[in-house]
Amino acid sequence: MAQFRPGREVMVVGVGLHPFGRFPEKSLSDLARDAVVEALKDSGVPWQAIPVAYFGHVYYQGMSVGETTLAQLGLTGVPIINVENACSSGSTAFWQAYWGITSGVFDMALAFGAEKVPGGPVSVTADDSPARFIGGDHMMAGYALRMTRYMEDTGAPASALAQVTVKARQNAALNPYAHRKETYSVEEVLNSRMIADPLTLYKIAAAAKA
Repeated sequence: MAQFRPGREVMVVGVGLHPFGRFPEKSLSDLARDAVVEALKDSGVPWQAIPVAYFGHVYYQGMSVGETTLAQLGLTGVPIINVENACSSGSTAFWQAYWGITSGVFDMALAFGAEKVPGGPVSVTADDSPARFIGGDHMMAGYALRMTRYMEDTGAPASALAQVTVKARQNAALNPYAHRKETYSVEEVLNSRMIADPLTLYKIAAAAKA
């Protein structure tokens, strides 16, 4: 396989965020649009100057959400590419934008993403997957199995993941865009309600980061 090497230097010239949280009164496109508008303001680049856009998205809001979002700013005829790559959808959209620029295909690109995850356990398998019948189709079940294996292979104590949660919560408390700003001690994390052994309620947000 031919190896393509980066060419031009690529810089991030603007960023924008919508606060994290549950906003039932807003559509996914509204959330994404607000973040894009903030990024354009931060960069000083008008929407009409954007030559391509990459949108990272996974769950249940229908087809072509990138087009639905950017139509609110005005359809200018630029290509809008919707990227689905599970938890890496946003970073993959950014990666695609990077390669589009460094390769010389585009001089600039917009990478953005948004998600409205349904409440409760999130199923990640196809409707006809055998995992549906043994409880392995939910994200927390998979994370719990991986963490159990990790602890057995490395000897890591249950407090190790709890410490990740403590650090993440401390960082979130300083972020004005964060959804939850409560902080917890290691003991509080370990003693919170068990969800999928060894993952307790307060460990869940850190499970995917461990």
